[in-house]
Amino acid sequence: MLSFENYPSMEEIQKEKEILYQEGVKKIECLKKVRNDLNKLHKQYNEVLNNQLSLKIEKLENELASIIVDITKIDTALKILDAIEYILENNIFGDKWNAVTSKIKFEEFMDIVIDEDFDLASIYKKLYYLAEINDKKILKKIEDISPKLTNGLKAEHDIDEDSSIIRRIKKIKKFLR
Repeated sequence: MLSFENYPSMEEIQKEKEILYQEGVKKIECLKKVRNDLNKLHKQYNEVLNNQLSLKIEKLENELASIIVDITKIDTALKILDAIEYILENNIFGDKWNAVTSKIKFEEFMDIVIDEDFDLASIYKKLYYLAEINDKKILKKIEDISPKLTNGLKAEHDIDEDSSIIRRIKKIKKFLR
């Protein structure tokens, strides 16, 4: 999904977001088709109990589950890119950003974004401490981040803090490793 080894530039983020968005649209169309086919088979299954139909339904259900996992991966990747884009645009770390990028690999940064449930203030704090930045002005900026702003990033993708999607994403992330 996200194959950046180093921190991406804004242009790379925009390009990757567009690619992911297009992939997501295709997957959603595929999901609709599979669900439609599955619904038709379920209606037929009710009318005629048949082993061959049962196998078709099972195959479609497995395909449906696979598509849902792919869509979840795409959505997670888009959320990660949104967080990175926001952090890069606002440059809260200023000239200390190099300390972050030199001490925290991009893959670890993506893990932090997910582990902190896309909460910008928490992400910033974690980056601040892991990069061992000792700048009270930056820390004050982080502490002053508005909860509205933090929730704005989540709302952009309709994420509810108590949503099961966050828990599922974490489980999927652990499973994929």
